[in-house]
Amino acid sequence: MSQLSKRGFAAERGSVLAEFAIVLPIVLLMIVGAVDFGRLWVLASASANAAHAGAQYGAQSAPLSADMNGILAAATSDLLSSAMVQSGGDESGMTIADFTITPERYCECSGGADIDCTDTCGGGTKPSVFVRVQIDSTLETIFDYPGLPSDIPVSRVAVMRAR
Repeated sequence: MSQLSKRGFAAERGSVLAEFAIVLPIVLLMIVGAVDFGRLWVLASASANAAHAGAQYGAQSAPLSADMNGILAAATSDLLSSAMVQSGGDESGMTIADFTITPERYCECSGGADIDCTDTCGGGTKPSVFVRVQIDSTLETIFDYPGLPSDIPVSRVAVMRAR
């Protein structure tokens, strides 16, 4: 092999190394970004499912719509069964204490006017009873991305009419 071809191979190896050094941080940033997006997706899904479970519990009947402890228990139980949340915490750092669960019971007349649940609507009809469950949490990203917040708020709401 001639000296000229040896120099060509050495120069090519050097340029490949330089390209690798430039591309590697970008690829790693994209991978970490994909992992953070996946964590956000799972957190939003778990929050929505838990809000739905709490609202579904309260919507079974008018008396259960007033059972705030039961609604909280249903939502908490659903959150604890998700992959994102564990009772003692895990690698994601999410525990049940990182969530704010807000159940609410409210009533409306057929025209959409809010009314106290013990009152009657026009014509002596009973108001429709609704259960609303809101779950709020915050996802801390793995990496601080330039121009983006490191804490991303996640809020999901479920509303159901009690039977």
